[in-house]
Amino acid sequence: MNCTNNSHGRRCCMENVFRLPRLYSAIQIIGIKYTLVEAKWSYPSHRHPYFDFLYCVQGEMQQWANGRPYTLKAGEAMIVKPGVYHHTAPQSESAEYFNFHFDIEMREIHTIFQMDAEPVLMYALEDHESIQKWVEDFIIDFGQDLKEMDPANVSANLFNHLQASVRILQMNARIMELVGHLANRVLAAHRSNVIEDTKISPAQIMIAREVAYLLETQATEGVQIQELADRLNLNRSYITFCFKQVYGLSPRAYLTNLRIREAKRALQETEESVEQIAERLSFSSSGHLIRAFRTAMGITPQQFRKHSL
Repeated sequence: MNCTNNSHGRRCCMENVFRLPRLYSAIQIIGIKYTLVEAKWSYPSHRHPYFDFLYCVQGEMQQWANGRPYTLKAGEAMIVKPGVYHHTAPQSESAEYFNFHFDIEMREIHTIFQMDAEPVLMYALEDHESIQKWVEDFIIDFGQDLKEMDPANVSANLFNHLQASVRILQMNARIMELVGHLANRVLAAHRSNVIEDTKISPAQIMIAREVAYLLETQATEGVQIQELADRLNLNRSYITFCFKQVYGLSPRAYLTNLRIREAKRALQETEESVEQIAERLSFSSSGHLIRAFRTAMGITPQQFRKHSL
């Protein structure tokens, strides 16, 4: 409480009910799109330094992120994290989707979205009804504005230009509201395992994801962990530390799991022999594959194939 004497010598006091010295958190929105796609449409693999919010309005879409498939059905949303390679698989049917890329200055929000080791956030966004309502309201309220703001339709009229600026500010606020809602959902999902307890920095998470992507895409090429360390210009022990912190196992164990996964697929879907599979997946011998497979699955590759028929 602050008290002063006024001009009449009376003591007057002031007490703040609440006071926040600074409230500022810029958000950058990169590309807002509502897109209709036909069957067989696809989008090539790419990555960027922004979060990518994707909502399926109609149909079904299969997104691949760091070598793993994620199916997005109508009414479902996902966030692809920065730096993650992702692409859209060829559509089996026509679909409609809404998406935008964003970056936010508050590093704490980045930390929240990085709490999950998965390259894509889906399960924490299962509040489908509220997200669906947000998307529908956003399109109703701003869809026409976005059409008029398309570079092909921009007006030279000063009033229209200023009015568009106001609408952009309002869109920005609406998207900020959604991002805050989603961040709160993710934080609630990880309440019992807050990332500060494990002392994992966003940079370490990015390193672990980069290694995971390289392992996913080169699992059958005899890739060596030291080669990845050299490529990333990092110490091998450091990338192993980062990887274990995020994924709970070493890069070598992760690579073995990837190869076992591919071996299971080959045993189920092809007529390749165990020797051929071992050679293709860069195991040192068929015996090495059999031992690794038994350790992971509890049975031999031959037994697995027999049970899969």
